[in-house]
Amino acid sequence: MSTADASDFACAPVTMAIFRRPDTARQVFDAIRQARPKRLFIFADGPRSAAEAERCRQTRAVVEHVDWDCEVQRQYSDVNLGIRRRMSSGTDWAFTYTDEMIFLEDDCVPHPDFFRFATAMLERYREDARVMIISGTCPIDASAAAGDYFFSRYALHMGCAMWKRAWASYDVAIAAWNDPAARAHVLSQFESPAERRFWVYTFDRVADGRMNTWDFQIFFNLFMQRGLSVIPRVNLVRNVGFGAESTNTIDTSQPYAHLSLNALPPPYAAPPAVERWVEGDRAISDLLWQPYTLWQRAWWKGRRMMTNWLQQVRPKPVADADG
Repeated sequence: MSTADASDFACAPVTMAIFRRPDTARQVFDAIRQARPKRLFIFADGPRSAAEAERCRQTRAVVEHVDWDCEVQRQYSDVNLGIRRRMSSGTDWAFTYTDEMIFLEDDCVPHPDFFRFATAMLERYREDARVMIISGTCPIDASAAAGDYFFSRYALHMGCAMWKRAWASYDVAIAAWNDPAARAHVLSQFESPAERRFWVYTFDRVADGRMNTWDFQIFFNLFMQRGLSVIPRVNLVRNVGFGAESTNTIDTSQPYAHLSLNALPPPYAAPPAVERWVEGDRAISDLLWQPYTLWQRAWWKGRRMMTNWLQQVRPKPVADADG
């Protein structure tokens, strides 16, 4: 660990999700190697095409060499399930082995202090059902927070830690969104009409399958339970995967794409109460949700139109002579 001696540190179990990006996966795996968890779970989706198979193989090779004392479990899919099914089913699988874990995607590079922070928070709030997820991402200036972390209603999951008890209420299909009472329960939590429109737009598309994602469902789970997340006062995880090769994090102008990594050594001063920091949540909403409300619909529509057009104009494979 860079800012604290690792000799007295026992890292919580770690789960890593990989796919087809060996370069970013290597950065994440190198960070995991420094933390030296005693238990490691790795799952992977399968390639979408023969051309992609080699990159998937290279990515899997990155995580093969575990050179520390560690129990390793792997689950690699031979077929492509897509981000929605693979991320949710892979997390389900990991939770058959452990009741709590640190979770990292193959493009979310953590500061070394993230492992210590996440492990401490998993232990501190293990029995507190109000707290459902621990984030490594802090996209706002939280210097005014009354502690080394704060509580939020937002599940900023780009590098996170979770308990099985909280994951048990996760539903990748968010079927409850179709219940008017559940919908009203969720939307009643937002003071801003613009933010309510954002979540209606988002959850409508998640529920009917038009949005190929697994992470907005984590937000929905927190909103349904009125749960809390733990967010560090500085950013501890940086997503290095923004760009054309990503499934959803394509827009490099998003605030998430430009976060720097910061140290946060222990001890971790707790907020005075287990309740959300309203000012912090307002800053997160202003930064991440409300600015995109008006153009989000046009962006997704344009992306779908472009995808459909490419499918139509792309040359079709020529059948074999004997086929």
